[in-house]
Amino acid sequence: MTCIKKYNNIKITPHYALLSAYIFLCIIIIYFSSLKYLSNNSYFKWGPPIKVFQIEINDNMSFYILLFIYFVNEIINSLLSAVVYSWIINCIQDPKSKNTFYSKKTSLILIVLFTFYSQLNLIFVINGSFSQISIFVATLSGGLITSVYINWNYIERIHRNNDVTSRLIDNAIMV
Repeated sequence: MTCIKKYNNIKITPHYALLSAYIFLCIIIIYFSSLKYLSNNSYFKWGPPIKVFQIEINDNMSFYILLFIYFVNEIINSLLSAVVYSWIINCIQDPKSKNTFYSKKTSLILIVLFTFYSQLNLIFVINGSFSQISIFVATLSGGLITSVYINWNYIERIHRNNDVTSRLIDNAIMV
């Protein structure tokens, strides 16, 4: 596979990288559990009261509106990361790229707008993530939905192209 990195003849696959990350995560959870951190902490409760940006929310409706805001924010953030950040990496920064698809001025404006939003989003997400686990769950859900949707479309396109190529080869062999 050309997408797998090799370092000193050792294959580093997505499977191994993710496995090591999740093993490390399990070790952290076990460690925090042994300290009773997970059970004696208001961060791991669900629902009001919750304090975000130094404002305390005490009613359920406001709480769930806040979760919805974080959910939608993460969908937008994931969309920007998948589309705009990929464009920056693949079209702007890749030395093999021959086309930015936009003028120099438009390209720079898009980059500045992306960077500005990303920094504001960072403040928003960090503040929320320190508030309560519910914010993390809302953010995680939005990110997962967007990531799966976008990448499923790419996976489908690749497999569709491979299927067409296979059929063309099969037809050429039969002739």
